[in-house]
Amino acid sequence: MTRSSAFSPFLLLGGGGQYEDRAANSHVYGFANAGGGFLISLNEARTVAIRVDAKHYWVFDNDSSSHSYLQDTRLNAGVQFLLGGKTEQPAAPPPPPQPKDSDGDGVIDSLDQCPGTPPGTKVDSRGCPLPPPPPPKDSDGDGVYDDVDACPNTPVGFKVDARGCAIREARIILHDINFEFDSSRLLATSKAELDKIAAGLKGQPTMGLIIEGHTDATGPDAYNMKLSKARAEAARSYLVSQGVASSRLEATGYGETKPIATNKTKEGRAENRRVEFKVTRE
Repeated sequence: MTRSSAFSPFLLLGGGGQYEDRAANSHVYGFANAGGGFLISLNEARTVAIRVDAKHYWVFDNDSSSHSYLQDTRLNAGVQFLLGGKTEQPAAPPPPPQPKDSDGDGVIDSLDQCPGTPPGTKVDSRGCPLPPPPPPKDSDGDGVYDDVDACPNTPVGFKVDARGCAIREARIILHDINFEFDSSRLLATSKAELDKIAAGLKGQPTMGLIIEGHTDATGPDAYNMKLSKARAEAARSYLVSQGVASSRLEATGYGETKPIATNKTKEGRAENRRVEFKVTRE
């Protein structure tokens, strides 16, 4: 096996015995040795090295002299070759390169049909940006999105709370509730507007309304008062016919007593001819 250092010291310790068959008799004696040395490697694999060692020998032979043993010291130097050393394992091959995803969208370049996607963009399996989600819908236009609107179909113009429900004292004014001349009979266009009110009342089943009729100053006061009351009652009757409980609706007329514009012009008188809806119960 290979050594871990270019300079390798070592110790030596040994012993043994020897049998001699002589002409006169046979003889057995033993010996021992101890010493040390070092190796200096001559190549990177450390399979060739200079070896230097020294040993001291003791030979236990009573026949050789007057002493019971002989001593000897030897110094050796030479070149050592390591045969059949352990072959080093080849280095593990580098891992295969990871598929590249240049724009970091989670789809590798070889499959990405939309390279260069901006960071953070959500993409489909082709690496192309997903279409943006549809904007939140507010069908009744009250400022509260449909997915959280507890009172859908609120008539346009009513003030609502965070739930989308009309608040008490909220009021809308409609100039599109028209009647036949000098009559309380509703026109077809007026019914279409009242249908929107009915839908809002169905969407908020606890809401109550008072319907107020108003006229301009043309004609006698008493006549205008009576006409405004009749027109308010006509609007109420139509809402009831559309499935709104009569207990939720009141009707009253104010004639020409509450103008919101001047009666001296045609435009002002048109403003004063109106129907108002006021929330009395949420």
